[in-house]
Amino acid sequence: MTTAIFVLALVAGPAEEISAPPLRFEALLEGALANNPHVLAFTDDARAVLDRAEARSAFPDPVVGLAVHDLPVPSFSFREDMMTMSQVAVSQTLPWFGKRGLARRAEGKGAEAIAAQQAGASLALAQSLAEAYAELWRIDRSRLLLHEQRDLLDRLASLARQGLATGAGRQADALLAEAESAALSQRLVALDGEEVRVRAILGALLAAGAPLPGAPADLPPIALPELADLLERLHRHPELAAIDHRREALLLEAELAEKEVLPDPEVSVAYGVRLMHPDMVGVGVRFPIPIFGASRAERLAAAARADARALERRMQGERDALAAALRGAWARAAAERERARLVQTEIVPRLRQSVRALVAAYEAGAGSLFAVLEQERKRLERELEGLDARAAAFVAEVRVITAAGDLRLLGAASDEGDR
Repeated sequence: MTTAIFVLALVAGPAEEISAPPLRFEALLEGALANNPHVLAFTDDARAVLDRAEARSAFPDPVVGLAVHDLPVPSFSFREDMMTMSQVAVSQTLPWFGKRGLARRAEGKGAEAIAAQQAGASLALAQSLAEAYAELWRIDRSRLLLHEQRDLLDRLASLARQGLATGAGRQADALLAEAESAALSQRLVALDGEEVRVRAILGALLAAGAPLPGAPADLPPIALPELADLLERLHRHPELAAIDHRREALLLEAELAEKEVLPDPEVSVAYGVRLMHPDMVGVGVRFPIPIFGASRAERLAAAARADARALERRMQGERDALAAALRGAWARAAAERERARLVQTEIVPRLRQSVRALVAAYEAGAGSLFAVLEQERKRLERELEGLDARAAAFVAEVRVITAAGDLRLLGAASDEGDR
């Protein structure tokens, strides 16, 4: 009795889950992109990079100096010699035109790379969400099938008991039907455990702080663009964009290093005070002598350009890998779609007809309960396989979109599928 109550409690679930609004994949995806902390963290990273870019491009601080010139010894008198002077000077290093802008742009490319990484993280988040949502949908629809079969088994067991009471049946039939019904209850308990795990995953993806309640709506249909069109726009994939932004930053670093060959001038203004003679004003400009700095700048520029060429090669290799993954995802989606179609439209309807015929024969006293249960097992397993195939097809379709690198295609594909 205790076990039966426990099973019923698991199947029913908490009251708040029963009254919770239904879950829809599109709304969950929107919420996950808006609230997932791993995705939001990239925004702060980009802001930090932009702040560093502004700091790097700022003017160097001016220098203030105080000095006393030509103070006679041993009297240390400020009145004894006309050359004795107290002086205050202000100097400012002025970077050559273009250096500050290059420094800002080179550092700012890091923010663009982070934005591309954020888009890549959003793709991974969408894929994880699709897998969890499809799993929850499969569990929910599987539970309905198991309840449906258990109702059938209970009806068959009741028929067998009625036949036993009138002497026209066998006790073995009733016991067999009851054993099959108990086995289904065991599978339902296993589904409840899986559901708790999946709801916890969904809650974590949406940063909900708790497992996500609510029954899942049907999987949204997705009409995929042509493979050739997806391959054509693959160059805009976030992973490629992130590499390209790093390459552009290196080229800007190389250009900036080449400008370092020209030393920055230092302009100074001085004012001197003499007690017994007129005050004096001085203006000066100083230039570092590029004896060692020029060679260092040239080497830094060459190193940055070499790194940029290496990234360009890696970007080509990454594009080839992404194209291969996209083709594989497309083939997988087509295969899963066809598998789901065959199970749902070709296999299951025939098995259902066969089960109905066997049940009718058994009810009329002309069939075997064992044959009914055997055929019902086949029907159930095929229907569960159909749910697996439909969930796998949905996950594969989303994987095609994420492999293409543009989540906007997911919304467009879903809208087209609805029409």
